[in-house]
Amino acid sequence: MGGLSVLLSRIDEFAKRAPDWDGDGGVAPNEDAVMDAKAFLNSLDSEFASRASTLSPGDGEVLFQWRRGAAFIEVGFYGDGTISWYARNADGKSLHADTPFDRTAWRSRFSD
Repeated sequence: MGGLSVLLSRIDEFAKRAPDWDGDGGVAPNEDAVMDAKAFLNSLDSEFASRASTLSPGDGEVLFQWRRGAAFIEVGFYGDGTISWYARNADGKSLHADTPFDRTAWRSRFSD
């Protein structure tokens, strides 16, 4: 957990990772993944955004997670023009999808 500026700084740190940073062939997120993740994060209400955890596994994805009890939301970006998401409610029902993501349209759609 952390403020919005902390999350944005963590994303920048992920992008600076050296090849094989995890000893298992890990790659850093590419520039598009970083830009998509930041555009998404900046489009959210800052209080909600600051409740996210962020991580970047060795496959180059930038992930955001929100947890509340048994409920869980995860949103991820590879920089390939998609947004991947998974949500599970407190009853254990879940939904997931990979859908198109255009950071320019997303940013302008939520900046008004």
